[in-house]
Amino acid sequence: METKYDVGAAKYAAKKLLKTFKKNDLDNPRLVDYLSTILIFAEDSCIPKLKARAQRVINYLMTRQGIFEDILEAVRKIEEQISKANEKRRVMEIRHNVSCSYYRKKLAESDYAECPAKLNVYDVVKVPTMGGMHYSIISEINDEFVTCFPMTTASRKDLGLIGAKSVSLSDCGDERYEGIRLSASATKVSLRDAIRSYIGSVADNPQICEKLARVVSFA
Repeated sequence: METKYDVGAAKYAAKKLLKTFKKNDLDNPRLVDYLSTILIFAEDSCIPKLKARAQRVINYLMTRQGIFEDILEAVRKIEEQISKANEKRRVMEIRHNVSCSYYRKKLAESDYAECPAKLNVYDVVKVPTMGGMHYSIISEINDEFVTCFPMTTASRKDLGLIGAKSVSLSDCGDERYEGIRLSASATKVSLRDAIRSYIGSVADNPQICEKLARVVSFA
């Protein structure tokens, strides 16, 4: 099974890594675990600068070639970068909580007469996600829930900071999706609520349908 680490695990590893380097305890066997966690997080989150810094530290520990003070500064940068990512995750969680409250209020005011009889894969609904209210494409429907993936103007880098892979929709042949990315941060919503959140469909755009399949494979 593929190993993955979220930003919380990476933050813990970065703090331990920095503490160990400040003590100049370079023979500590836990260093391998700390750096492995950070490297896997960087790779999975598509953060090349973090990955390069972690690899630089690994190379130093293996060869002892380089200036210790320079490597210590790289470790400080690693800890700083992951702390920023963790803070972004915290902000995203707050936005999600706020959007959920807003969503419940909007649903209470919605008109059932305007709702479709049923939903289909590739329909678009506007629902609460990790970063707030987003238009999201449905990938799966069962008797109780739908699974959907949000469209966002956030950059690949920003999404990577919270551990979310994504694909660009800019080249899908529809100018409405220029600058939009489809995030792999799946959201589950009750079927009842999703029906009342219906916006439209992208089923007629095969390029978006293919990109949704790619994002589903990331999740």
